Amino acid sequence: MNNISKLLLKLIIIVLLSSYNIYNVTKKMPYEKKLISPSAKIELPELKDGYNKKHLNFLRESAAECTLFLNKNEEFPINNPGSVLLLGYGARNTIKGGTGSGDVVSKFTTFEEGLESVGFKITTKNWLNQEKYPLSKEHNTVKADIAIYVLSRNSGEGMDREISKGDVLLTDEEINDILFLNKNYKKFMLVLNTCGVVDLSPVSKVSNILLISQLGSVVGDILGDIILGKSNPSGKLATTWTKIEDYTFIYEFGDNDDTNYIEGVYVGYRFFNSVGIKPLYPFGFGKSYTLFDISKISLTNAKDKINIKVKVKNIGKFPGKEVIQVYVSPSQNNENKPYQSLVSFKKTPNINPSDGIELDLSFKLKSIARYDVKKASYILDKGNYIIRVGNSSEDTKIYGYIELDEDITTEILKNINSGYSTGFKDFNPKIILKDEIKNVQKIKLTKNDFELKKVDYNYEANINKDLLKIKDSDLAYLCIGDFSDIDERLSGIGGLTAKNVKGIKNYIRMADGPAGLRLTNYLDNKNSQAYTTAIPIATALAQTFNTDLLEKIGDLIASEMDIYNIQLWLAPALNIHRNILCGRNFEYFSEDPLISGKMAAALTRGVQSHKNRGTTIKHLTANNQETKKYNNNSNMSERTLREIYLKGFQIAIEDTQPSAVMTSYNLLNGMHTSENKDLLINVVRNEWNFKGLIMSDWSMSELNELGEKYRKQNIFGIIKGGNNIMMPGSDIDYSILINKLSEKLITRDDLLHCASKVYETIELLNK
Repeated sequence: MNNISKLLLKLIIIVLLSSYNIYNVTKKMPYEKKLISPSAKIELPELKDGYNKKHLNFLRESAAECTLFLNKNEEFPINNPGSVLLLGYGARNTIKGGTGSGDVVSKFTTFEEGLESVGFKITTKNWLNQEKYPLSKEHNTVKADIAIYVLSRNSGEGMDREISKGDVLLTDEEINDILFLNKNYKKFMLVLNTCGVVDLSPVSKVSNILLISQLGSVVGDILGDIILGKSNPSGKLATTWTKIEDYTFIYEFGDNDDTNYIEGVYVGYRFFNSVGIKPLYPFGFGKSYTLFDISKISLTNAKDKINIKVKVKNIGKFPGKEVIQVYVSPSQNNENKPYQSLVSFKKTPNINPSDGIELDLSFKLKSIARYDVKKASYILDKGNYIIRVGNSSEDTKIYGYIELDEDITTEILKNINSGYSTGFKDFNPKIILKDEIKNVQKIKLTKNDFELKKVDYNYEANINKDLLKIKDSDLAYLCIGDFSDIDERLSGIGGLTAKNVKGIKNYIRMADGPAGLRLTNYLDNKNSQAYTTAIPIATALAQTFNTDLLEKIGDLIASEMDIYNIQLWLAPALNIHRNILCGRNFEYFSEDPLISGKMAAALTRGVQSHKNRGTTIKHLTANNQETKKYNNNSNMSERTLREIYLKGFQIAIEDTQPSAVMTSYNLLNGMHTSENKDLLINVVRNEWNFKGLIMSDWSMSELNELGEKYRKQNIFGIIKGGNNIMMPGSDIDYSILINKLSEKLITRDDLLHCASKVYETIELLNK
């Protein structure tokens, strides 16, 4: 093949790969497919027994738990719907969720439609029709009972956000309009229909600011319910919101080749708390229509497990829910450790005014241990560990402290790629704890209160006896997605495992979508819409701090998987909100690994409560920017990796054993995560005891661009590195495997190890 032919082939493959990634390719289906234009009006079909209607009703009843007030006075709620001066681009052009793989084809209600449906009369119809921006002087004389301004922002896969007006920053017109309305309307509310953090410092004095976020199919309905007091916001921020100058410039972001995580473990509130910056709206913060009092009942321990019993009383005027948060400030002892870290949280049920409830929370002290790279161990340094309880990272009381008289090793591990050096030292601020702990309860622990964890690193991949008679060419098919039958995959099903392997009758159907099952926008031969329910974006789900609710949402997802016969959901995604500019943050939960892990685990429990349904937690790991994500190197210390970027995955896997893990596109310390044996075998298999399937993110081999510092992942590295299957694969990948096999660079045992795990997962999800 000459160079021109090779180039043409490569271009064709790149186009195909882009089609897989953005899922916008239309292909002739086994039946004739009729495409629907994005603007077409589609009526929601009723599935069996009104199935989708039940889902929408459930979300409408519960989605207010995702929302919260950043500022609030006593002007809301109001008793009856009246006239509303509704402004802002998002009023009619409401955003239900972000773009890319996090998008879901679903009808949704705009804020304009939602307010009208509950009886509000919109006085600014002409303005909405004309989309006149900025606010016209004519509104000086417009009379209305209330005024609402909807501020919207969107983001998506493949593009990071910018520190510019109209994105992270407000435009001059937005600032002027919002401040005008706040001054001239007694009952004014700024509604944030945003994908992530916006610098609100120019309007931070606005009396009522509601973070409604992006709530999927029911986003427009929730606003009316909140304004009328039918729903009470009870969310808390899972990511810090503050002015742009508060964000540290030690965060490297957006480089084409290497991103150095020089901030180390100081991510999000860990940074702000440690360096003494008080943000506009701290992690864990959120106001509702009511107030709560939190009081200590008891602080006890069972060895290293700390138990906290509190009483939560509603001292306000409305029924509502509160989130109790437990933080620990570790002994500094000349070591580099954040001021505090979240160790436990729990949400109350609905509490009526003047009523109270007792809550039990717990955590293990070892969860706050630091990772010592030189010793390859987790260590609790001697000294005092202060226990703080409250309803945000900035509003806590000291409930007691734990005293250790000696350093205690809690886990002995192996280093990950121990020969690698980042070439920089992690950020190390000087932290001084000034808290008085003389008159609070002490719990003293010794080495005998802890169980030392040692890991057996002798992992042996199982070889399934059913595959021993399968020939090499068919084993190779099992190690790659079903590229031979792309019609079905490109219809919106995220992918398939191989269907045409002799002797293996089953396969796995996968669907993308952290905000619900992502199917394409098409009509079947009966002109019925292939619809699914769009759930709130992951960041909004995390703001509920309610794992029970997320388990129910997982059950909702699985119910729709049942309808469309999808075995594997390519979600949830739980990468850390390292930087507010990451375009894909809306798909991820939080800046905190405990929140991220617990939310992913809850969704997984809900999905996997259904027979033959599984989740795929992703993207392992350090997928924290979209800039050159296919071959960008995330460069960080092992301590940072373990304590921040792997911790959520560990929690989700150890709590629930999801069916699959998807690796990330990026490199980690110079090696692709999908090809990193230390990461996939030593950590995921041996340390976390993961039993499921490990797959790549959607890619094909031999797609490297000229002049790039790092190559993209490839099938050879994936198979040798402990991954089980490359998705979606191509005929080139298949040819490479066969060639490597003939060259004895890949063995039959390599294929058997990978194919056995694929086959095992196929059988588990087709029982």
